[in-house]
Amino acid sequence: MVHPIYMAALQRPDLFAKHLANYVALLRESTADVVRGTAAKAVAWAGVGVCALLGIALAGTAAMLGVLYGRFYWVLVAVPVVAFLLALILSLVAMRPVVRKEIQDVAVELEADRRAMDFIREHNR
Repeated sequence: MVHPIYMAALQRPDLFAKHLANYVALLRESTADVVRGTAAKAVAWAGVGVCALLGIALAGTAAMLGVLYGRFYWVLVAVPVVAFLLALILSLVAMRPVVRKEIQDVAVELEADRRAMDFIREHNR
């Protein structure tokens, strides 16, 4: 007995080719989304590093200026806090998951095809 997928490919090669082309298009689209998400995540983590280092440098400068002038100015606190808040926001953006629903759709489609092949195999006996 010949496997059902081979029978389907021999009897209707146009459907088999179309199905394969749809899988390739789905994978290409999903891969592009993951690459875009990973690039955005890398840029966000780089921004976190830059903002954190900038905040540390500004905090050190604010401490030196506070000691130099001998007075307290709120701007010496506010400027480093802005850099740290931006680093916090960027870290929240960077921690979002990259894998989205589209990638899971590919697994669902493959599972549906496996079930269809099992159904055909059962009914061809």
